[in-house]
Amino acid sequence: MLPVDICGLSGRFPESSSASEFYCNLISGVDMVTADERKWKHFMQNEVPRRCGKFKEGELFSFDPQFFGVHGQQAKKMDPQLYKLLEVSWEAWTDSCIDVRALRDSNRVGVYTGICGSEVHGYYISNKHDITGYEQTGCVMAMTANRLSFFYSFRGPSKTCDTACSSAAHSLHDAIADITAGRIDYALVLGSCHILAPNMTLAFNRLHMLSPEGACKAFDAAGNGYVRSEGIAAIVLKRADLDNVPQWAGCSPYATILNCGVNNDGFTKEGVTFPSRHAQLALEKQAPGRTEPVQIGSVKSNMGHCEGASCLASVVKLCLALEYGLMPGNLHYHPDTPNPESEGLRDGTLKAGQRIQLQQAIQSGTALSDDDDDPVGMRGKSKQQSVIPLAARTAEGLVYLAKAERADGASFEDPLRRYANTAATDMRLGHRGTLTDGVLKAGSAVTQAPEVWYVFSGNGSQWSKMGLTLLNSNAVFHHAVSTFQIGLVDVLQEEHGVVPDGILGHSAGEIACTYASGCCTKEQAMLIAYHRGRLPTERGITTGLMAATGLSADQVRERTAGTNVVLACDNSPTSTTVAGPADDVKRFLKDLEAEDIFNRVLDTNGVPYHSSVLQPLLPELTESLNKVIPNPVERPSSWLSAAFPLDSEDPKAAMCSAAYQVHSYRSPVLFTGAVKAIPKNALLVEIGPHSILRSPLRQSRPDLGYVGTMKKGDCAAKTLATAVGDMWRQGVPIQWTSGPVPTNATGTEVPRSIREALTSWDRTLFDVPMVIPNRPGPGVKFERMYDLGGEDSYICDHAIDGNVFIPVTHGTDVVCDGVLKKYNSDRLPKENVPLRDCQQYDKPGADSTGVSPETHDHLTGEHWYGLCERQNLQYGPKFQMVAKYGVDRSWCDLKWDRNWIIHLDGVFQTADRLGDHHVHVARGMRRLA
Repeated sequence: MLPVDICGLSGRFPESSSASEFYCNLISGVDMVTADERKWKHFMQNEVPRRCGKFKEGELFSFDPQFFGVHGQQAKKMDPQLYKLLEVSWEAWTDSCIDVRALRDSNRVGVYTGICGSEVHGYYISNKHDITGYEQTGCVMAMTANRLSFFYSFRGPSKTCDTACSSAAHSLHDAIADITAGRIDYALVLGSCHILAPNMTLAFNRLHMLSPEGACKAFDAAGNGYVRSEGIAAIVLKRADLDNVPQWAGCSPYATILNCGVNNDGFTKEGVTFPSRHAQLALEKQAPGRTEPVQIGSVKSNMGHCEGASCLASVVKLCLALEYGLMPGNLHYHPDTPNPESEGLRDGTLKAGQRIQLQQAIQSGTALSDDDDDPVGMRGKSKQQSVIPLAARTAEGLVYLAKAERADGASFEDPLRRYANTAATDMRLGHRGTLTDGVLKAGSAVTQAPEVWYVFSGNGSQWSKMGLTLLNSNAVFHHAVSTFQIGLVDVLQEEHGVVPDGILGHSAGEIACTYASGCCTKEQAMLIAYHRGRLPTERGITTGLMAATGLSADQVRERTAGTNVVLACDNSPTSTTVAGPADDVKRFLKDLEAEDIFNRVLDTNGVPYHSSVLQPLLPELTESLNKVIPNPVERPSSWLSAAFPLDSEDPKAAMCSAAYQVHSYRSPVLFTGAVKAIPKNALLVEIGPHSILRSPLRQSRPDLGYVGTMKKGDCAAKTLATAVGDMWRQGVPIQWTSGPVPTNATGTEVPRSIREALTSWDRTLFDVPMVIPNRPGPGVKFERMYDLGGEDSYICDHAIDGNVFIPVTHGTDVVCDGVLKKYNSDRLPKENVPLRDCQQYDKPGADSTGVSPETHDHLTGEHWYGLCERQNLQYGPKFQMVAKYGVDRSWCDLKWDRNWIIHLDGVFQTADRLGDHHVHVARGMRRLA
C-alpha cells in the first residue's frame, strides 16, 4: 500500500468551533459533554441520559449559502449536516495549503463521506403540503458526497458510506485504497454526526448501549456504556510521492498513513451489536513494524462518541497532538483500574518519528486500524516582510485575519501573497485589505472585479529623479524605463497580471496608448516621444506658454475669441489649459487674476503644445513619424481618443498612425468628453510620474474609483506598492509576486492561527429556524395554504350565501398532518378533537332556486340540496354527499368517493336542522373511529 499524507483538517466538535479550540479543550482536560437543555427539555428524564456532547448554540443551523452556490429554497430543505460538511471541507483545503481551485474539473480527486443518516429528512417530507422536492437533493445521504463533488467540480469517486459508527473509518479506508490503486491523487474524507431529536438516543438507550451517567470511561473498570456526541470533521489526503502539488505555501503533512485495514466480526454469540475482541486482535496483528508498547488513548472520554464521525475525531486529535508535540490525556480514567498496562494515558508526549496506532471499533462489528508515521515537527514561520494582501468573506473576518497575523509577531508575506493569488478572482472573498507594517487598510466590499482603465498623464507630471528607486530595484522597470509610462505598464502586467480593459491618454499620454494598446512596440513609442520633443527645440519654437485655469472649455473659448490664446486642454467641467505666445497668455492670466479666477503657469520649456504656434513643425513631424509607423493599424475600441471627438468620422481617428499622433500634437485635448464615455463600473488607474489628473478625473466622474501609481517626491517603489494595494482593495484580481514555494518542508510557512483565520463565513443572509423533530411543546399552530384555482378547486363547491367556506373537516386534516409532522408519529388524535368555524373565502355564488320535496318516506339527494339552497347553503357537486335522507331524520345514505374529508363533511351536513332558519356548525368530534 502506498504511503498517504494527511495534509489538512478541520472540524466542529462539542463546545469547539474549530480544530484549535478542540485541541485546547482536549489539552486543558475540559469535559465537553454537558447536561444543559440546548437540544431538548429533559422530558424523558428516566429514559434518556441528560448528558451528551453538543455543538455550540446556533452552530449547526448557521450557513453561508451564497458562498457554496446553494439557492434559498434548497438551503431551507438541506440537512444541516451538509451545511457544516461544506464549511469544514473548505477549511480543510485551506489548512492543507493546497489551492483547491487548481483541482477543479479533475478526475484525480475523490470525495468520501461517512454519515449514519438524516434526522430531518423524514421531518421535511412528513407534510405533503410542504414538500418542494428539494428535500431529496438536500437530505438524501448520497447527496452529501455528491454535493461536495458538485461544488468543487471533482470528477473522481464520490461515495457516501453508512456502516454505523465506522462510517468515516470505512470512507477513510476507501479513499486510501483508491489512492493506492492509482485511481486518484487526492481525497477529501469527511464524517458527520448530529443530534436533533431525543428518540434516537432513546433507541440506543433501550439497547443498553449508553452510559447512565453520560460519560465514556474508556479503559476504566467503571465503564458502563458510551455517551452520544455531535461531531463533523474533514481531512485532506494526497499520495505521498506526488509531485507538482498546487500549494500556495510550503507545508509538510501532519502524518503519513503507511497502511490501513478493515474487517468484520461476522457472527458473535452476544449479538449483532457486540464487537469481537478476537476479530479486532486479528486486525491489530496486521499492523507491522512495532516492537515497543504503544501509547493508547480515547478521545471519546473527552468529547463523547460521535458515531459516524468518530474515526475522524480521533485522527484530528492525533494530528494536532503531532503538530503541538503533546498528547492530551483521558478523562474518567482512574489509576486504580484493573488494567496496569494503561499507565501513561493521562498525559503522554509524542516524539518525532513515533508511530501511533489508531483503532476504531463500532456497534455493528466493523473495525479499522491505521498506522500513522509522523515525520512532522512544530510547524514553522517565515521571515517578516512589508505588504501583505488579505481577502476575507466578511469585514469581521478581515479584521480577525489581520489581528491573527499581527498577534503572531511576524509577517508571512510570501505564502500569504501566494494565497492571495489563488483568491484573486474569487469575488466571494470580497472584503479585501492590505497589511503594511502592522497597519490594516480595508476597502469596501466588492462583488465583482471592476474594469481597469489606464489613464496616461501628459505634460507637467515629470519631476527630477522620478522612478529612481524603481530603476534601482525593479528589473522589469529598469528594462523599460526609457519611457516611464511604458515601464509602469510592463511592471503592472508582468509582475501583477494587470491588463487594462480600456485606455485613455491626456496630451502626450496618447504616446503611451500606442504601446499599451499593442499598436506599437516600445521602441516605436519611444521614437514618437523623441521626435515630438526634439523638433520645438531644434526649430526654436520655445517662446510660448501654457497655463492651467479654473474655467470651463466654453468659458475659455468665449474669452479667447479673436486672440492668439487657444484652448489647449479640456480637462474637466471646471479645469482647462490654455496655450499661445507667452505675452498673450500672460495678459490673459492677468485678467483672470483680477477676477480672482484660478490660474497657474505650467513648465513646458516654452513649448505651447496643442496650439497654432506648432503649425510650422507639422510637415517634418509627419515625415519623421511615417518612418516610425510605416504600417498603421486600426485603433482598438478599448482605446478612447482624447484627440478626436467620440463621434468623429475623420479617417485619421480610426488608425494608430503618424497622422493621428500629429493631430493629437497640434489639436486641443478633449479629455472631459472622453472620460465621460468610460463605463460605470471602471476603476481609473493613472499611469505617470505624478497624479496630476486626480482632480480632473474626480470632477468629471466622481462615481468611479481612482488609483494613482506615483507621487512626486515619494519613493517610487513604495508608491507603486501602495497603488497595487489600492487596486487589490477595490477588487482588481492582482497576481502578487512572491518567492517560490519551499520544497521538502519540515513544517509550514504559515502558523495554524493564520491558516484558520483565512476562512470566515457570512451567515447573516440566511435565516432558518432550528429544526428538532419530536420536540414537544404547547400551543402549537398548524397552517396550510389552499390553491382554490388548482388542486383545491373542489372547495369552491362548499359555499354559504355565495361565499366559499373551508369545511370544518379540513381543520381535522390540518391538525392530523401537523401532528404527524411535528411528532414524527403515525398516532393520530381520536378523541375530543376540536373543530374551528368554517373559514370564509370571498367568491360569488350562483342564484338559488327553490325545490319542493315530494311526499315520500325519504328525500333524494337532489331534494335535500334544494332545501340547502333555500337556506343559502350552496353545496357544489363535489360536496353533495347525501344520496338519501329519511323524512323522520333517523337515517341517511352517504356517497363514498375516497375522500374522507368530504365524506365527514356530509355527516355534518345531515346534522343541520333544515327549516329552523339557522345554520349549525360542528364544534368538535367526541370520537373518531
